[in-house]
Amino acid sequence: MTKQPPVFRFIASIGLALGIAVGPGVGVSSASAACTSFVVARGDSWSLLADYAGVGLSALLRANNATAGTIILPGQKLCVPKGASFNRPGLGAAKEAKPQTLVIPKKRLSAAASEAIIREIFPDKLQRRALKIARRESRLNHVANSWCCLGLFQIYFEANKAFLGTLGITNASQLLDARTNATAAYAMYRRSGWAPWDLPQ
Repeated sequence: MTKQPPVFRFIASIGLALGIAVGPGVGVSSASAACTSFVVARGDSWSLLADYAGVGLSALLRANNATAGTIILPGQKLCVPKGASFNRPGLGAAKEAKPQTLVIPKKRLSAAASEAIIREIFPDKLQRRALKIARRESRLNHVANSWCCLGLFQIYFEANKAFLGTLGITNASQLLDARTNATAAYAMYRRSGWAPWDLPQ
């Protein structure tokens, strides 16, 4: 893996703080006028945009001649794959919607029990990385939650709602169950790799 110069690592860290997807690429050129395009917004990532387009991550990347590590920036135009349409949830509606009431599980698991569940769900070769992420994100506290993110792997329910629905996860509270959260995290890994959790090294 080619080491990134200090200046790029600094820019990348700023990008993550702003919610910009970053990677080793040099950026994606503006979408062709002939394709159905959309504009990248603050906080977007490749996997999130694939959800909004209702397509797989690889299909979206192919449509834009990009890789999962290609940088995208707010204001940039990208293409949706042929036959797909882009549907970003309305920001106005989201602000007006009443916050969902979380149901916190009565039974709390220890960090050791949460770790055991992660080891059970993730294959051996992925366990070390998965545990490192879960410790960083939630300190292995399966009921950890914030304004956006939930559970062991701090999964952003609203941003991943369409994909989570395919796993039978239709309510944010489900992500406070350690096994459900770890299962969803593994499914997200299989779809997008570690991209949803990656930070500059």
